[in-house]
Amino acid sequence: QIRRLRSAKYFLQKDVADKNAAISIDDTCHTITNRDSDIHLYEGVTADNVKSSPLNDNSVTPADWTNYSDANIKKAECEKQASVTLRSVIMGVIEQTCNDLLIQCRNVDLALKKRVEECSSAKERLVSHLDKVEAEIESMEGNIAKLKVAIEDKMAPLKVAHTRLAHRGQRPNIELTRDSAQYQLVNEVTTIEQAIAALESQLEASEGSLKGLIRNQIDLKEDIRIKTKSLHIDKDLCQDLRATIDYSHY
Repeated sequence: QIRRLRSAKYFLQKDVADKNAAISIDDTCHTITNRDSDIHLYEGVTADNVKSSPLNDNSVTPADWTNYSDANIKKAECEKQASVTLRSVIMGVIEQTCNDLLIQCRNVDLALKKRVEECSSAKERLVSHLDKVEAEIESMEGNIAKLKVAIEDKMAPLKVAHTRLAHRGQRPNIELTRDSAQYQLVNEVTTIEQAIAALESQLEASEGSLKGLIRNQIDLKEDIRIKTKSLHIDKDLCQDLRATIDYSHY
């Protein structure tokens, strides 16, 4: 369309230039008089020879002259109208494209806002759960310390009982009797050993739970780190950057 407009413009400008040149020539002819010094006889311009003169091979009739200018004007008007129609179509496409972009921008902003809210809520839940896990770790470490103290406290009585049995095992001859004291010492050793075994079992279970809690703590911290980074990207980077978007109507 631009090429056609330029073509129409070229022919209009050429026609105008030709007409200006013709007007200038006719004005000059109109001012020539018998008293002018710059008048001459020219061969081949008489009435009998004007049609066959080489100077007039490109001459046209007044009707051709009028039709030529009218055709240039008509062509220019057609191309101008075509440009107006095309420009209207283009503006409609630009307007629709801008509206589509604005709608999509709002949809993206809403989706991003929802995602930020979901991520923030998930992070808050993780932080709350991490606090509980760390409190449980602290409690479990206290229990483990108490269990170790309890086991250690049982070792001295167990050693006493073992020592007593060892000493009583050295009684001579007939004195090596399985008396009530002997049975009580054996029962005492058995009771203390069972208590220690129970405490050690609890200690083992507590240490296993503590390891699980620590692993859970590590996983929670990593998840919180990832959520924090995601929030930084979506909220601090994307949302702030998208706030500067401005789709202007042309």
